[in-house]
Amino acid sequence: MLDASLRDASSKLTGDYLDQIQQFIFDVSLNNYEDFSQRIEALKNELEHYKVTDEPKKPIGFSHND
Repeated sequence: MLDASLRDASSKLTGDYLDQIQQFIFDVSLNNYEDFSQRIEALKNELEHYKVTDEPKKPIGFSHND
């Protein structure tokens, strides 16, 4: 059950989903920062953890698959 949950969660961590979360953080920061400042900052830090910062230079796999 845990493996299925982890697969489901990782499939939702797409670039589009992360962009939506970033937009949400931006919107709530503009409108409700005073009310949720600690949670907003925690979400910003968590979001940065999941974003790809460097693309891999070489694909992972076997060369015969090219």
